[in-house]
Amino acid sequence: MSEFTASALPLPTERESLSGRVLPIIPFAIAPHWTPQQALAVYELLDDLREQIWQYYQRAIQELMAEHRITNDHDLSVSDSMF
Repeated sequence: MSEFTASALPLPTERESLSGRVLPIIPFAIAPHWTPQQALAVYELLDDLREQIWQYYQRAIQELMAEHRITNDHDLSVSDSMF
């Protein structure tokens, strides 16, 4: 069995939220000594959390995503027409 090792990639320090605000990214390390079973348990936990958030906020998230998409499409069409 091969052992997984994550490469040390530079992490971004901020990202743009759906509302357009720039938010700081809080870096955290993933333990390199996790077993595949432990990694799967964390993955499943996050997947379950994502599902619970989606069930509660689905409509609001979809509306925000649609607004973000419209804004980005408009930005692209404006910049494309400049060329």
